[in-house]
Amino acid sequence: MGFFLEKKCLFSGVSGRLVDKGSPISNVELHRKAEYREKLYEDSVITDEDGYFRFESMWARPLVDDIDQFVVHQYITAMVGEKEILVWRGGKLEPQEFSEVGYKVEDAICDVNDEAKPMKSSVKTNGIVISICTFN
Repeated sequence: MGFFLEKKCLFSGVSGRLVDKGSPISNVELHRKAEYREKLYEDSVITDEDGYFRFESMWARPLVDDIDQFVVHQYITAMVGEKEILVWRGGKLEPQEFSEVGYKVEDAICDVNDEAKPMKSSVKTNGIVISICTFN
């Protein structure tokens, strides 16, 4: 019998390409934040020469289990020139990996000129994500 709680996924892995009207944007820092139980978890990546980026899943192992509801607020932003772009804003209500929208988000196209809109989610999830990213 273990004394440690299971790890919880605060932000599932995301990969994609940052573009400006279809042209890749290189060397841009994307900053990711997850707010869980009044604590801020942060990391960042930089787009490569073709605008590609990849965030691995972000995990935490709480010392005390959630009393009522697991809730994480999620954000990804990018500074493009002098403008901060909101790439992703979400609410995660289940601790399982990929429960934000019910599937793995990879090879997304994130155009800084697009308006953020709700991402399609599977019927198995109750989270919500607003993003400039689209994918097939």
